Amino acid sequence: MKASILFLYLALVTSALAEKYPSPDQKWSVTTGQAVVLTDASGAPVLTIDNNAAAAHLVQALWAPDSKRVVIVENYPRGSGIFAAWFDGKSWDKTLQKDEDGAAAIKQAQGSRGRLQAEARLAKSWIDEKSVLIQGEFQFSNGNSRAYHYILEFTDQPGKRDQGGYLEGVIKGTHYELL
Repeated sequence: MKASILFLYLALVTSALAEKYPSPDQKWSVTTGQAVVLTDASGAPVLTIDNNAAAAHLVQALWAPDSKRVVIVENYPRGSGIFAAWFDGKSWDKTLQKDEDGAAAIKQAQGSRGRLQAEARLAKSWIDEKSVLIQGEFQFSNGNSRAYHYILEFTDQPGKRDQGGYLEGVIKGTHYELL
C-alpha cells in the first residue's frame, strides 16, 4: 500500500513538471518531464534529446526564431547541463555542451571563495541564428555566489558521436564574462 501511494505521488509530481515548448512555426515541440523529447506537430516523437531528466528541478527550452535549432537547459540541485538539437533540412540531431567549456571561468570566479558547490544556468535569448546568450550563477562553499554569462555557439563542426548518441563539439561556450 505504501509503495502504491509513493508511486502515485511521484507520478503526480513528475507530471506536474512536464511542459511543452512549441517552436515558433508550430511544426515542432519540445516536451519535458521524465525525458526531453522533440515531437512533430501531431505529437509523434522525432528525437529523444535526454531520456533521463526526471531529477531536474527546472528544464527550459529556447527555440531559435527560424525553428531550426533549440537549446535545452536542465538544472539540478548542484549543477546543470545544456543540450541542443538542430534540423539540417532532412532530419534532427542532438548535441550537448562539454563541461570543460567553462573550466577557466570557474577557476577565475573561485578565487578565495572556496570550492564550487553548485551552479545554475538559463538560456536568455538568441543573439543570431547560431548564438544564444546563457546566464548563470556559481555558488561557493563560503556562501558567496558569482553571476556570469557567455555565448553558446553552434559551430557546425562535424562532431564525433559519443556513447549517448550526441554529436560532440557542435555547440561551444565562448566569451565567458563574470558579472
